[in-house]
Amino acid sequence: MQTRTASRIKFARIAIYGIAGIGIVTSLLLMNLGALLPAESLSEDTLAGLRLLAIALIAICIGMAIFARPLARLVDAFLGDAREAVTSASELLRSAFAPANRPYLLIVLALSVLAAILRLMYINQPMRTDESLTFLNYVSKPIYLAISDYSAPNNHLFHTFWAWIATRLFGNSEAALRLTSFVRGVLIVPISFELVRVLYNKRAALLTAGLVAISSVLIEYATNARGYSLQMLLIFLGLRMAYSLRVSWNRALWAAFALVLALALYTIPTGLYAVSGIFLWLAANIVLERQSDWLKRLGALIVSGVLMVAITALLYAPVLIVTGLGSLTSNTYVTALEFPLFLSSVGDMLQATLAQWHTSLPLPIALLLLVGLVIALVTHRKLADYPVTIVVPLLLVAIVLITVQQVAPFTRVWLYLLPLYFGVATAGLVWLIDHLPQARVVYTGVALIGLVWGAGLVVSSDSPYWSLETGTFRDAEAVIIDLTTLIANDPDARIVYEHPSGEMLHYYARRHGLPGDAISQGGISPQTLYVVVNTEYPQTPETVMRLSGIDASLYSEPEAIANYPLTTVYRLVRQ
Repeated sequence: MQTRTASRIKFARIAIYGIAGIGIVTSLLLMNLGALLPAESLSEDTLAGLRLLAIALIAICIGMAIFARPLARLVDAFLGDAREAVTSASELLRSAFAPANRPYLLIVLALSVLAAILRLMYINQPMRTDESLTFLNYVSKPIYLAISDYSAPNNHLFHTFWAWIATRLFGNSEAALRLTSFVRGVLIVPISFELVRVLYNKRAALLTAGLVAISSVLIEYATNARGYSLQMLLIFLGLRMAYSLRVSWNRALWAAFALVLALALYTIPTGLYAVSGIFLWLAANIVLERQSDWLKRLGALIVSGVLMVAITALLYAPVLIVTGLGSLTSNTYVTALEFPLFLSSVGDMLQATLAQWHTSLPLPIALLLLVGLVIALVTHRKLADYPVTIVVPLLLVAIVLITVQQVAPFTRVWLYLLPLYFGVATAGLVWLIDHLPQARVVYTGVALIGLVWGAGLVVSSDSPYWSLETGTFRDAEAVIIDLTTLIANDPDARIVYEHPSGEMLHYYARRHGLPGDAISQGGISPQTLYVVVNTEYPQTPETVMRLSGIDASLYSEPEAIANYPLTTVYRLVRQ
């Protein structure tokens, strides 16, 4: 046994030397990349960033070579823990298929199928502003540009990586762009069940999975080619690991925890709200549970946090090199507010968030959830086997961070809280039902009525389609198809528009072969002008031309040449 261990450590040490050597060679190439590439291929700022990265990599590689022996022992121990973690995961999976758990498994599977059906209904809906911009500016570019350009916070980097792969495999249709978001949106159903199962109980977990399946806003963001569904999935995986780490001393699990939360931060920087809350929740429970090795576990949490920061910095290295640290720390769409305005904006944000969460949710179900939430918070120690509810740390961190920043983030930033809200509220609701006569009948009735009623309201109201979140131009494809024919006969004609229509026009122009320069942002005076008015917003031909910097006095009166359900296209001829 000792001989085998010594052989593994020796092999690991050789591998570390090899990796260090490869890293040094790679670093030298990075330092001299400017001389190897054609002149002006990379900017001076980018080359300087690459040189700094190369110096850091050389330092790391030298450190690996110097400390190869202890690192090899650590790697061997880590691999041993990894084998244990895989064994534990296998046992957990086997228990899920045990006869006693099969009914729950079948119900979760059925709810996942329902979630998939509801999301498939909207996967081909017209593109929205933010997802169109993501495709045009990032996903359509070479991969090295897609994951290094953070010129706008619209680039959800880890999502962009997967969307880039999906579009190369399946094309750039709406469904292809949204495929990865769709898959993740469906997977949130079983991971929500598993998370609430360990935090509370199976019956609350089933209700949560059902609510996640029929939630209008979760359907909407599972059919929106952005990173929110991916971020949610990673946050819930991290939180599930955190629950196990309260009582586990497995280095592989701690490392996986750091990696998953680093990926959540890499997807969208606003993941900091959730990640910080998870770390605080885990720390609070470790301290309050006071197991014999609680100090050791608290130290592991700190090391895990350092590892997470290191992984996050490594993932963002291409961005730091190409667009700089400022692109990450500043958001042109969310700026610090004066304190009175900040308080007012936070109030508006809370109101809008609650309204969004309860969209198409039957009012009696929404009221029951609020009652359940209060019950769960008051009776937490009776419902759970850990001292601190997840609600308090997540809200506390969010309040502190937005107060320090003095910003009121978009409502979609808080989407990760919605399934957790469902989970905590249904735990309280189940506790209440258990104290009623015929509890099983009441539970089944509430679950079935809520599921059928909620799904029916989503479908009948079409709320995921009619949401104005992230900007809409529902007639964009039809407009482009018709204008492509007109501009083919008059190549000098130009199209002008008002926000938020532009990104969708450009996306569908690319799909249907209309040259991008036919769509102008303004400041022009061609002979023929097509003015696109998106009537879902307060737009008129006059406002479009004024905001486009076009002198209306140079043109004839607007002539409506095409009407669509939510759009009118006007033609103007220069006089």
